[in-house]
Amino acid sequence: MNTTHATMPAMPSASGLLPRVPDEVLADRASALAEQLLSSALKQQTQRELAEAANLGRMMEDPVGKAFTFAMVDEIFRSRNAATSAKRWRGLLKKFGVPQYLPALDRLLMRAGALGSLFLPKVVMNAVAARM
Repeated sequence: MNTTHATMPAMPSASGLLPRVPDEVLADRASALAEQLLSSALKQQTQRELAEAANLGRMMEDPVGKAFTFAMVDEIFRSRNAATSAKRWRGLLKKFGVPQYLPALDRLLMRAGALGSLFLPKVVMNAVAARM
């Protein structure tokens, strides 16, 4: 961070005269602070948060999976009727397929859940909501 900028003329303020800080200095300071905050936040991430971030990154690279996920959140969890939600969920799986960005276990669970939701829609939809 370069702080050797020439001092600008003072500007009036409520508490008297304050030196004007050049925009470049403010930008440098803001950038350094943002870097410190990001570094601190990354050091404090839990394993679960790291896994969720990785999953989100994979979703962003999977356009079909991303479309499925947005449609699922938009269409499935609105209904309080498990059978209706399960039917809509199976329809989305048929339309989009199982999202490839998901870990293998979740893809397997989605396939099994599609079948299971025919018989136990409430159990399956509660499990789907819990994994979201």
